[in-house]
Amino acid sequence: MKQPKIFLIGLIVACFMSVPVYSQEEDAYGELTKLLDNVAKASPNAAALGQYGKVPVDYSRGLVKIEVPIGEITEGDIKVPIYLSYHASGIKLNQQPSWAGLGWVLNSGGVITRQVNGIPDDTKAKGYIFNNKSFHTVSGISGKLDENAFDNLTDLPSIDSDAYEYHRRIWSGIDSAPDNFYFNFGNNAGSFMFDRDGNVISNTNFLIEYEIEQLNDFLTEVGQWAITIPSGVKYIFSEKETIWNDIQYHHTSGVDVTRTTNSWYLSKIISSDKIDTINFIYGNNDMHRYTSNWVDSYVEWDLLEGSGEINYRHTASAFNRTYIFPSGDNKFLEKIISKSAVVDILYDESNDEKRRISELSFINKLDNRLFKKYSLKYKDGAGNFPKDILVAVNELDLSFSKTVKSHLFTYNEVDIQINGPGGYNELYASEDHWGFWNGNVQNGYQSKIPINEFCREKNAIQSAGDCDDYLYKGSLNKETNPGAVKANMLTKIKYPTGGETSFEFEANTYSSVNGSYIKERIVPAGGVRIAKIIDYDGISHDNDVVRRFRYELDGYSSLISSGVIANEPEYESYFETQQTAYYKPYKMKVWYDRPIRNIDLLYSKVEEIYNDSSSIHYSYTTTADYPHIRDQFDKFYVYHVNLRSGGHFYTFKKNQHIYSSNEHNNKHKLGLLKSKTTYRKDGKVLQTIKNTYQFLSMGKTIGYERFGYDFPMTQYDIPFTTFFFNHYVVELGKAVLSRVEVLQYPDYGDNPIQEVTEYAYNSRHLLSSQIHYKGNVTVKEEFKYNSDFSDTTFYGSNEHLLNNYIIDRITLRKIESNGNIVDAALFKYNNLGKPSEWYVFETDIPVVESVFDSYDVFKSKKFYSKRKAAYNEDNGHLKELVTESGLAHYYIYGYNDKYLIADITCPTNIGFVNFAYTSFEAIDGGSQILTSNYGGWLINNPLYSENAAKTGKRSLVGGTLYKSLPPENCVVKLWVKKSGSSNGTLTVNGSSRTITSDEWKLEEWEFNSEDHISIVFSGLYLDEVGLFPTAAQMTTYTYEPHTGISSSTDPTGNTVYYEYDYLGRLWRVRDSNDNLLQQFEYYFASDN
Repeated sequence: MKQPKIFLIGLIVACFMSVPVYSQEEDAYGELTKLLDNVAKASPNAAALGQYGKVPVDYSRGLVKIEVPIGEITEGDIKVPIYLSYHASGIKLNQQPSWAGLGWVLNSGGVITRQVNGIPDDTKAKGYIFNNKSFHTVSGISGKLDENAFDNLTDLPSIDSDAYEYHRRIWSGIDSAPDNFYFNFGNNAGSFMFDRDGNVISNTNFLIEYEIEQLNDFLTEVGQWAITIPSGVKYIFSEKETIWNDIQYHHTSGVDVTRTTNSWYLSKIISSDKIDTINFIYGNNDMHRYTSNWVDSYVEWDLLEGSGEINYRHTASAFNRTYIFPSGDNKFLEKIISKSAVVDILYDESNDEKRRISELSFINKLDNRLFKKYSLKYKDGAGNFPKDILVAVNELDLSFSKTVKSHLFTYNEVDIQINGPGGYNELYASEDHWGFWNGNVQNGYQSKIPINEFCREKNAIQSAGDCDDYLYKGSLNKETNPGAVKANMLTKIKYPTGGETSFEFEANTYSSVNGSYIKERIVPAGGVRIAKIIDYDGISHDNDVVRRFRYELDGYSSLISSGVIANEPEYESYFETQQTAYYKPYKMKVWYDRPIRNIDLLYSKVEEIYNDSSSIHYSYTTTADYPHIRDQFDKFYVYHVNLRSGGHFYTFKKNQHIYSSNEHNNKHKLGLLKSKTTYRKDGKVLQTIKNTYQFLSMGKTIGYERFGYDFPMTQYDIPFTTFFFNHYVVELGKAVLSRVEVLQYPDYGDNPIQEVTEYAYNSRHLLSSQIHYKGNVTVKEEFKYNSDFSDTTFYGSNEHLLNNYIIDRITLRKIESNGNIVDAALFKYNNLGKPSEWYVFETDIPVVESVFDSYDVFKSKKFYSKRKAAYNEDNGHLKELVTESGLAHYYIYGYNDKYLIADITCPTNIGFVNFAYTSFEAIDGGSQILTSNYGGWLINNPLYSENAAKTGKRSLVGGTLYKSLPPENCVVKLWVKKSGSSNGTLTVNGSSRTITSDEWKLEEWEFNSEDHISIVFSGLYLDEVGLFPTAAQMTTYTYEPHTGISSSTDPTGNTVYYEYDYLGRLWRVRDSNDNLLQQFEYYFASDN
């Protein structure tokens, strides 16, 4: 650790590309109960966290990534970044603020959220994972049900067992569709589902485990999730947020109350060696209530008795949905606790029904000191909406009373004008299909409902013209308003440095639906995309960096949007029959329920222009490249069905193509960067990058699907009410790079220099090789992992590693150039998953790759030198590193075993027990061994001073030091100076010296064959007390915990000091005489 470790705290605003993890469609599955309507929603904070797992943040969606880093907690191989994120996709009218305000979320832990399809998968008896019989066909079922089929399911002699079981499950309420789960923690995001056997299928190579909890005799649910990533780090999600939905319908009697756990918050992280943990502590809100109101428009057909005619009329009705989070169920993060630090999160509790973060405090557990503190400030927007707008993030000084730096936020504040019949219902009248404000001040509920096939084909509406565009041409305009959709978006961030970043957003647009173009026109869509970013350095606007973004198909001059939407807005529907006679319904309503509002829009072409000069053109995959595949379903007729009131179905007519509403198959193929081309101002190409991908299948799951109806035209018809049943298959996949081609144009001409890199992956989706081609040179880098081998004789504790899902340890790494080996290494691992032994390639003679075919060659002295490492099993730290040359490094750790404090270099024939070192930085009092089991000073009756220190913040002003050791030649080194006006006395093993200096002085003793070291002193400050063999050299370090290294002292006693500015950045480097060696100045950095 010879270089200072620096934590830079600043605000990052960047756009980046990633392999996307896509949001679920709000799939509708036709259940006979109201379970679909009662699907519980994640609470506002869980939804805000979860959307980073659902929505990729990149140019392909026009989303700019906005983050305010707060800090980071690290323990071993665990890292927990703590930062605020703003999701710049637009603010919906009914969007609720999270802990950190509207549009913002505190990313510090993680969450698993669920989209319930049907009923929850973990529901006892009827849940998806409790019913493991799936059907791949329903051929032969058609016509085998009699008129009492669904009234008497126990008496169906005319159908075979499979057909009977299929229908029994569907009509008795057995869950027929797997739920969608989404996770987000650290830098990991993805999704998973269950198969019929209860196995988890994910779009990642993570190990996902779960435990079913028995709540009572009737209820079960997942009590805990555990996700282990390939490095072996395990994330436990056991803090459940349970939602009770109290949904009141105006158009039906009664109140539906359901209980669903839809969010599991991260509660613990366990390091791969099982030594370190970080825990997340949550509080419970007594009551957290949100009201979500929808308006139902319905079409009613009355089959007039005796006439055979249809009387059509349209009306609308409103109903309220109130989501209640009762006592003990709504979670909010209170603390993050590691071995070395605690993060306290305080909330403003002035409003009983919601909480918002007011302060974040960082406490050093070594001395229980507060070392960093932030405050968050909010305000309410214009009028009554929106609420809880984050306007400032302030960091306080060491007294925690004065702000030393601030991030300030400005918004496009709009006083949203809405109208309606009263209450929160009026929001419905002023939002577009996707739930964003469209600026319309409207009365009434009657909206424009998309065309229904029943209307179009049956001509049920008396005026056929009404079927042309909408089923009912109501008064409400639900289209997107390009100006209104930008309301209350973030527009500016001012940094502590004085610099600023401004944002201009514009409405999303599309001209293609699933690859089919719409009359070459641009259609506005819900939400916003980034249009312009201006970076100001705080000094002069002459230095502004302006980036503009274009989303046209053919560049700047085109009027055709490159936006491709998977599906245009759809509305769920269901029917209810109010009267029947002889199994013949003669009055029916079709209700058009909530719109399916997730916008799945991607841009195939994006142009980024810098200061109206150079530009970068991006190309992405969309559904135009990989259309949504919706499996077509077979259909059959069910005769004489006694229709149940309140059944939920998608509505389709006979002979219509029926498709699965689950569209996951191609989502992992979308939003991928295909090419990136950089242009000069004169239009000449500087560089082009072309990407090719490989699509890995992660597994399949099967679900049921059902739709219905085909209503009879007259009361005298046999009611051929047709229901469609079949299964669908969902395949989860992952996209990985397989080839990257880079074309450089040094002369801006037609003769580019080509570089190509090809990638290959193993069965666990880990990188197995990359081959780089440039001119006549081919360089291949190959990797083998511990999970590639079952042999434990050389590769170490492989079985133990695999049992703990540690699968990414590189066992073999070799590099060859034009067929000759130029570098290689072979690794063996211990039970902690750390390299304990390895062979390093050492030869000046090219070695042909073919000689590497056997393990014996790896271990051959001819080609390799052997190296070994040893670790402390208590804390996992490297304690010894030895080479065959006879040189060894030994390491001592301090600050509660968090940081390296001493690096000793010496011959390998010296035992580690002979070392000890302390600078008194992490002592709380009492007698203790500072350096664990590797040798340390026993300090009796210590008395410390913070008024004088050679390095760090502390020195020892009273007490004795003792260290036992076997007979050996050793050196004792320490720094001393007087603590008062009188001279001091220093005695080591009976040898006394008088100290007269007021300045720090290095004292040194050498001993032969001593069995202990005893240090007694008076009238002195002591610091940097070290013990090591005569033949060794020691380099020591002190730290500013959670910031960086504060000093390093070399074997000759020369000390270098490191200072940090109020932003936590390295500022000055000084020597022992306070001479300035280096000074750093920081300026606003642009992306140009």
